[in-house]
Amino acid sequence: MKVLGTSPLARAVARCASTRREVAAAYVFGSVATGRTRADSDVDVAVLLARPLPPNRSLRYQLKLMADLGSALHRSDVDLVLLNDASPLLAHRVLSKGRLVFERSRSARVRFQVRTASRYADVIPMYETHIRYLKRQAQAGRPRG
Repeated sequence: MKVLGTSPLARAVARCASTRREVAAAYVFGSVATGRTRADSDVDVAVLLARPLPPNRSLRYQLKLMADLGSALHRSDVDLVLLNDASPLLAHRVLSKGRLVFERSRSARVRFQVRTASRYADVIPMYETHIRYLKRQAQAGRPRG
């Protein structure tokens, strides 16, 4: 198990993640990771679970972990992403721009990174095509649809 965060916030996230055996890795991302926080910035945290949760337990788990992180950070503005459930675009963003602050299982994290890179490579051409279409629609003054 490795705690990789150096800031007090990152260490607090890592400590909270370390108390949950099912958390394989934890990241901070968004403005906290880039150092561009403002007074109204929230704290974006993403966790990779060793095993995905069934859909009927995922939301309950997420809300409980968000509350625990909020208590650990003394903040009410914590947003949590379960990477196991995240879209390829969001997972790629977390992995490429976020900061790893806790790692219990390097092998689980690396497997997830490889899987995410593959899924991202599959969907990015469709995403870019869709964005080009929306831009053309906006420039033509037509509603999207």
